[in-house]
Amino acid sequence: MPFAPSSVLASRCVKILLSSFSSLRSSSAFARFAHELEWSSLKSSSWFHVSGITPLLGDNAQRSWKAAMHEATSCLPVSLDLNHRKQLGTLSELWNIVSPFCSALEVLILSTDQLSGLAELLLNTSLEGDSDTVYLHIMSRLIRQLKCKRLAMCVKNRDDSTGLQTRWSLLTELDGDSVREHRSIPISHVPKDECGGGSAWAAGLIHALHVDSLTIPEALRRADLLSALSQNTEGDFSRVSIQELSAAEERQIPSSSTSLVHHISATSGPIVSVPSFAVDAAEVIEMTLKKMKDAKVLPIFRVKGDAQVAINRGVELASLGCKAMEVTMDSADWQLILSSLHQRLPDVILGVGTVMDDTVSQIPLAKSLGASFALSPIDPIGFIEVCKNLGVLAVPSAFTSNECWSMHRRGARLIKLFHAGLASPAILKAMLDVTPLGENLNILPSGSVSPGNASEWLKAGASIVGMGSNLVGKDISLKPGTAEFHAAVDDWRSKGRPIVEKMLKDLALLTP
Repeated sequence: MPFAPSSVLASRCVKILLSSFSSLRSSSAFARFAHELEWSSLKSSSWFHVSGITPLLGDNAQRSWKAAMHEATSCLPVSLDLNHRKQLGTLSELWNIVSPFCSALEVLILSTDQLSGLAELLLNTSLEGDSDTVYLHIMSRLIRQLKCKRLAMCVKNRDDSTGLQTRWSLLTELDGDSVREHRSIPISHVPKDECGGGSAWAAGLIHALHVDSLTIPEALRRADLLSALSQNTEGDFSRVSIQELSAAEERQIPSSSTSLVHHISATSGPIVSVPSFAVDAAEVIEMTLKKMKDAKVLPIFRVKGDAQVAINRGVELASLGCKAMEVTMDSADWQLILSSLHQRLPDVILGVGTVMDDTVSQIPLAKSLGASFALSPIDPIGFIEVCKNLGVLAVPSAFTSNECWSMHRRGARLIKLFHAGLASPAILKAMLDVTPLGENLNILPSGSVSPGNASEWLKAGASIVGMGSNLVGKDISLKPGTAEFHAAVDDWRSKGRPIVEKMLKDLALLTP
């Protein structure tokens, strides 16, 4: 339970709780049975991140940790957050376990206390001051000795009177016989909770380096921003989406001309002040809307067959140029399909569909699995309002101009024209030619839209068009192994895919 110690007794309580916490960890089910874990499946992963907490939880945990590291360092990029906890053991004890793996690490992450401890333990020296220059000098000496690829550290200053925290990152990189030093531009924010910042920082750095192949300064910037964003909500877990992170990156890119940039000291560099670091939900929604407009076409996955067939089709469509995808909530294993596509297609914007009154409550879950938008064939109770609060783009359905304007008044930024087969591109154009409607409404026709008429709808003023089996194929709704399934697969390969490929190339040429 969170509490604010204000006396010697409270301080003693803290020590007792920390000791108990350490005991709980070392006697946990994981600590007792960790040695039974099988790590050969790591070969199918793309990165392995590990903490220094685990090997000090007991003999079983240490054996398992070493087995995992031996497996991972033979085939994967590996990062280690040293994360030394004094309640579990000494830094020397931890280092004896960790050191054999250092030369194989892509990134070793330290705190200032751990840097100081390793300086004494390995270099027989102490930090002479707390400036970035001192830190980078010690980090450069350490990385030459450890032979890891990168050594990183976060630095934080806190103004207790205002709660304002300034954070930035330092990184040394071994390049042959030379060492490159990097320092990120500091940012300021007011944390609501200190928990989770370190894990978020590591996730931001790994994503930047491994997924987006950013430069080191850009990667450090992403790590700092994600860490700050994660501390904007209480608790040890963060649900910051890639869209929210991207919005923060676009908004906080430093410029020599901006008035927000100034110097805080000769050694720590410039700072971008962010008095309120929360990314506005409306801003995220607008960013999602822009990406959907850029995508032009929305494949709709209503999966009644095998989830893996749908996942593979999603990956295939992305390779052809699809930049947005919807998984309907009445699909079999929709959660698995959505989360798998989110993991495999980080550059594709994803959402859920067929939201009804009784599934509005599942939108927070959908967001946590990677959904940035949600569509419905109706206007479910509370749908627009729930989505607005979550920063999810709500796409309710309407058919008349009056229905569209009513949803616009309530904040809907994109409206599904359903069933579009009962209307036409000409009718949509006539509606949007009425100036107030055309200037304020964004329309997504769905239902009887096909590769053959998609361009007509877009030329008539549609922001994006939605297509189901006409775009994704019919095999995703059939049981694998049946004659109907094999016929649908053949139809996709011989007709569907070439038609979709041509359509996407043609739509890419359309001016916005």
